[in-house]
Amino acid sequence: MNKYCKIIEFYFNNITKEEVEKLWKLNEINKSFKNGLMIIKRSRDKKKLLSPSQVLVGKMVVVNKIVNILFKNPLLPKTFLPKDWKGEELKKEFSKCIKQKKKPETTPGKVTVTAFLNGWRPAQNIVFERAKRAALEFGDKVVFQEIGTFDREVFLKWGITDALFIDKKQVRTGQPPSYEKIKNLIAKRVKKL
Repeated sequence: MNKYCKIIEFYFNNITKEEVEKLWKLNEINKSFKNGLMIIKRSRDKKKLLSPSQVLVGKMVVVNKIVNILFKNPLLPKTFLPKDWKGEELKKEFSKCIKQKKKPETTPGKVTVTAFLNGWRPAQNIVFERAKRAALEFGDKVVFQEIGTFDREVFLKWGITDALFIDKKQVRTGQPPSYEKIKNLIAKRVKKL
């Protein structure tokens, strides 16, 4: 119990990188991330030799394996991660393998802002908060929908981990759009109501 309490209070108790490594077994997790990268590479190499139905089955198997690996990510600050941490690289490669399965539903007579949240990308957390704050400024003209992709089933249902939609149009979030930009995009849709 003492080690867990240290994590909760690590800002105050100066927990060491070594203690974090032991507690979360970061080297083991990183090995599984490296294995995940190899699985993706092998599946891409095989894809050229398979029929479309075999590709689909293979993709489903790969997605299942990689999702299980990615859910091991402890979401720790970079300070505590090993220098060769492969978590972000695996997530980027995995994102190339999957496609969005469905679009968010809209509410008739209102602008619908849908934001996905999973915690893997700090930049997306910023986008989520800005979108929520901007949506609230328009009162009952705007509906804000939160899709939490922490849950594996929710992630598999949507096929994406993070995104922002205003009505059914996806907003680019590679570099987080400013609060003002998000608010302006919502305002344009509100004017068209």
